[in-house]
Amino acid sequence: MNILHICSTYPPDIGGTATSVPCLAGEQAKLGHNAIILTHGNPAFSVENNISIYRCGKTTSGIKSISAGLKKSTMMGILGRRIIRQHKIDIIHAHDPNVSAITKLIIDPRGKIPSVVKYSGDLAWETLGLKSRKYIEDPERFWTSKEAKTILFIENIIFSRFDRIIAQNNYQKDMLINHVKLREDKISVIPNGIMIHKYTKKEIKIAENELPASKTRLCSAARLVPWKGIEDIIEAMKGIDADYIIFGDGPEKDRLIELARKKGVSKKVFFFGKVPNEKMQLYMGLCDLLIVPSIYEPFGIVILDGFAAKVAVIGSNTGGIPELISKNMLFSQKDVREINGKIIYALNNQKKIIATQDEKISRYAWKDIALEMQATYMGISRKRRN
Repeated sequence: MNILHICSTYPPDIGGTATSVPCLAGEQAKLGHNAIILTHGNPAFSVENNISIYRCGKTTSGIKSISAGLKKSTMMGILGRRIIRQHKIDIIHAHDPNVSAITKLIIDPRGKIPSVVKYSGDLAWETLGLKSRKYIEDPERFWTSKEAKTILFIENIIFSRFDRIIAQNNYQKDMLINHVKLREDKISVIPNGIMIHKYTKKEIKIAENELPASKTRLCSAARLVPWKGIEDIIEAMKGIDADYIIFGDGPEKDRLIELARKKGVSKKVFFFGKVPNEKMQLYMGLCDLLIVPSIYEPFGIVILDGFAAKVAVIGSNTGGIPELISKNMLFSQKDVREINGKIIYALNNQKKIIATQDEKISRYAWKDIALEMQATYMGISRKRRN
């Protein structure tokens, strides 16, 4: 089977899509499929791990505006048309409902090729809702707004051009049904997977020396934006005898640094900066607790990284997080007292928490997910033929 994966981010970019697509495509190549990647950046063509990678050239980094996203889609779409002329593509797999989905519509406007689109996050919420703190604090207010309804209408039209929509969990499935108004029988729930990395003693020693020499280390790994909830943990640190290491960067960094200073915890809050995907588990594994305090989190692949690193994980009771983390490891957003108590509880029960996580992580092997995706592709192709 010739599979064309369309993704707006791919290594050396970082993020959920850039992490998951190489893993899925790599497993598909092992199964004997021809996995082809269409993305942006340079070089124009390369082959890595038996995966053919086509890049349309450097475009705007990230999706900072609708116009920037459309420019990226257009450039990728022009290259994609050349790819389908060169290869007999059996299935198109778009990996987000905006840039990649629109690229697919440019490549195959008449829908002749069977296709699936991954619901990596909601177009309306991620382009408009997350830009306003009032909506972050009250999401239901956003879903009833005129702006949201307009984008959801457009999103519904985009999804109608695909044979199947892949939700990562039941939270996303409910979003698709309740907000985008899709039929349940058009949705498949297939989660992200996780690759477990192994590190040498030398790599571990180097990483250990880069981290603060603390008796107890707490950490979070996230882009520093308002909806990641990092400020809640900074506030909670006043009552915790530990250091808090933040892996990641972003526009909120200066504000968070100032918040730590105002709260009197700047001496135990460390802004480490970006960490490559393949090294994330290395640094997490040297910490005692991973905290995922997101206000918005469609899936939470960082949680699986924590499971793989064998570090205890706690998180906010929002989005897809409760489907990964046990109920007693969840805390309410903005409730600093509850967060404080959950941190202390987790630090005192690390072995028990990690044992539970070890049982869960076996469900997220990329090999099994690739087989499940293969069955979905074949089901769509059979339906088309019939």
